[in-house]
Formats: sequence, structure tokens, C-alpha cells
Amino acid sequence: MKKDPFPPNAPLPSDIRIIFKEARLTLEDDPFESLLRMSYELKEDEVYECERRRQMLAERLLALKKSNPLMPQARIDELYAMLLEKNSAIYIERWNKADNIKKPLFVSKWTDFEIRAFADPYFHGQDKCIRLMQEYDPLSYYPNAGLCFSTLWGRGMEFDFMEWAVNFRDY
Repeated sequence: MKKDPFPPNAPLPSDIRIIFKEARLTLEDDPFESLLRMSYELKEDEVYECERRRQMLAERLLALKKSNPLMPQARIDELYAMLLEKNSAIYIERWNKADNIKKPLFVSKWTDFEIRAFADPYFHGQDKCIRLMQEYDPLSYYPNAGLCFSTLWGRGMEFDFMEWAVNFRDY
């Protein structure tokens, strides 16, 4: 099926206007990487919490030694061993309760985004479009015999937006 060429004297096509209240481009992380990040953050927090618990136990044992100076060292060692077991249990419990909140790697957000494509006689017709392509990209090869395009149209484009925010996740 052969398509009739677009006549140069044909009327210009209509202008196009597209409006988005909010447009968002999001790049998510790999699920395994998300779990690694969550594990790292939890482990980092748990190191500080374990040290805080150890210091609290040491302070309580110091106060207990003042009131009972004959407390056996075996009992103190047993309390520290119990603290280690409790720390492990708390870490496992926190891991099981932790929600894997997906924080995207990259988010680009446009609010009140508007695209306008204008039909312009300067871009109208195959010869003018090809001339513009060669003008914009003079290094690319273009055959002397020309090319056959199934669809070829040129438009003047305008983009407007009220706000454009780009966020990268920090590590």
C-alpha cells in the first residue's frame, strides 16, 4: 500500500496542547539492593542500641555492687551473656517487624506541566523537514537519492511547568 505524499500546499495540521497536573518519572531500586540497605540501616542502629543497653547494664551492676560488694563474678558474666542473647533476639524481632519501605533511586516530578506543539509553515512539508534534519545534524549521512518516510512532520515545541523537582536517594 503506497501512501500519498503530503502536498506542500495542504493546510497545516492543528496545534497540540497537552496539560498534566502532575507528571512523575520514578526509577526504583532492585529489591535485593533495598533489602541490603534496610539490613545495613537496621544493623547500624542496632550497634548503637546494643552499646546503650550494655552501658545501662554496667551502670546497674555498678550500683548493685555498691549495695552488695560480694556479688560473684560468675553472676556478672552470666548477666552479660544474657544481654548478648537478648540483643540477638531484639535484632531478629526488629528485622521481622521492619517494613521494607521502597525509596526510589531517582524521582523527577513536574507540576502543572504543559506541552505545546505548534504547526508552523517553516516546518511544513517533506523538503523543509529534511533540510532541518540536515541542519540540526550535519554529520549524519543522508543519501543523495533521498529517503522515503511513512510519517514526517515537524512542529515547534514549547514546554512549561510550574515546578520541576529532581530527587536522588542518598546513601
